Amino acid sequence: MNPYGKTTSFCPSCKKILDTDVLEKDGSMFMQKKCSEHGFFEAKIAKYSWYYKGLNDYYNSLFTNNFFGDNQVQIYTSSITSRCNLSCPICFADSPHSKPEEISMDFFKEQLKKIKNRGIAVHFSGGEPTMREDLPEMIKLAVESGNKTAIFTNGVRIAKDLNYLKKLKESGLNLVYLWMDTIKNPAVYEKMRGENFIELKNKAVANIKSLKIPLRILTVVAKGINDADIGDMIEYAKKDESIHTLYLRGYNYIGSYGLSTNQEFLIDELVEHIANLSNNIFKLEDVYYYQKIILTLGAIAKIPTDCVSSASIYVPRGKEKPIRDILSPDKFSKVLDEFEKIWQEDKERARKYFLSECAKRLLTDLNLYRLYRAIKKTGAGSCGKPPYKNYLMLLMVAMSDINNYDIERVPQRCINRSLDQGIDNRIPRCREMLKLYRKKDTSSIR
Repeated sequence: MNPYGKTTSFCPSCKKILDTDVLEKDGSMFMQKKCSEHGFFEAKIAKYSWYYKGLNDYYNSLFTNNFFGDNQVQIYTSSITSRCNLSCPICFADSPHSKPEEISMDFFKEQLKKIKNRGIAVHFSGGEPTMREDLPEMIKLAVESGNKTAIFTNGVRIAKDLNYLKKLKESGLNLVYLWMDTIKNPAVYEKMRGENFIELKNKAVANIKSLKIPLRILTVVAKGINDADIGDMIEYAKKDESIHTLYLRGYNYIGSYGLSTNQEFLIDELVEHIANLSNNIFKLEDVYYYQKIILTLGAIAKIPTDCVSSASIYVPRGKEKPIRDILSPDKFSKVLDEFEKIWQEDKERARKYFLSECAKRLLTDLNLYRLYRAIKKTGAGSCGKPPYKNYLMLLMVAMSDINNYDIERVPQRCINRSLDQGIDNRIPRCREMLKLYRKKDTSSIR
């Protein structure tokens, strides 16, 4: 057992904030904490210590506190309603079993004033956001405030009502996240959503494509339920250039109802599982290395990267080279090591060094040049068309839970904040979803 660092986390029983040790044991990473009332707790936070420590140490060496300043946040998410037209067994919002809540239009307008002309992505979630008849008006207000918009939807309404989807687009909708848990396995939908939605999802995709709205497919991945279907999901998304991103999010159990904690993934565990089903397009090591490149570009361009519980990689749609052949560790690992050293002494010199090293390769490799441009343009907060149609972006996320939530580390890298808890409160979206924060003044939430 090797101590690695200290942070704070929650007591899983009473939610009290506890001093927490982070340590390495048997090649994995763990948290250990003790509550005076409920005793000792240990939680696994990474399957592989090399993955966790390598990326965490690299991040800490590049970024100091408040490195990005006001530009840290790329996304504000609003659960505009807790109502839903489905009753999914895995619902984190527990919509069918809780008292309906909605943010008021006045509160929403007031929050938009605080991010006017920031170019931030405003995500509309729920429940099911299309349950609100004033969703088109809310989208229009967000666009008029100088920001971008996206909705997270189960697709029921937009599959059945093309005119409604047209209204959303006319209001300024930039992007649709469509929940899609399988391509061809009805049993998956019956287990995760309560009934078979394959035909409905296909209709929703067709309607979105007919209006040429950028699309991200969002798949919740649960162990023993649909984790074996991910290879099919990747192939499906690769074949359709209208799909902006395949967003693969590990199932998260919050104790309401549904499956269990045994169906959850840690982020490196999720990436490894998906890699094993990718027909050798990439491996865990490729994703690890790619995250270092993303962090480097983020430091140079002052563009915030994704959160601590996420990882991304581009996969070729056709005969293009995979990432490992374009951004080979043999070519770039020494460059990254040298960049990190120079960065500690002179950030401008480090920036020039890295870009000059990249330029040598960009001029001789068209794929690398195109991919470089795509990396710079695509992130969690992007809401436009994919910048490089020959590659599909895989975004993999495994949310923390109350057992392994790192109170110090998450906000440091959080790009997705809660709009509903008030922008000034700077609450990470994941902390709100896990019900680890409650706004004291709830007068604006009805």
